Amino acid sequence: MVDLRLLPPGFEVTVEELQQTPPRVLKLLIYRLERLLRFAVLWRKRSLGTKSEKGDRWVERILSLRQTCRVRGRQTFPVLVEAMTCYFKGQPPDIAWISQA
Repeated sequence: MVDLRLLPPGFEVTVEELQQTPPRVLKLLIYRLERLLRFAVLWRKRSLGTKSEKGDRWVERILSLRQTCRVRGRQTFPVLVEAMTCYFKGQPPDIAWISQA
């Protein structure tokens, strides 16, 4: 069964819709979801994870940012530079691009 929490942002589906979905389409959906998680899984395997809960949170946030940038067609490093620049200036970063389709 598909874990609905793993669906991409903005992807809305009901359990009834999933039950009526042809198996071939479900396989494609599951494949896409696995591809979205692949980078994080490989990173964790290579790095042997983190040693603290604080490190876990940092990795979760950075990998989430990376995937969001990838889905939205933006480069991660310039987004991080802008966020840090705004932080040191005491300004909120521009995050409007995150919710744009």
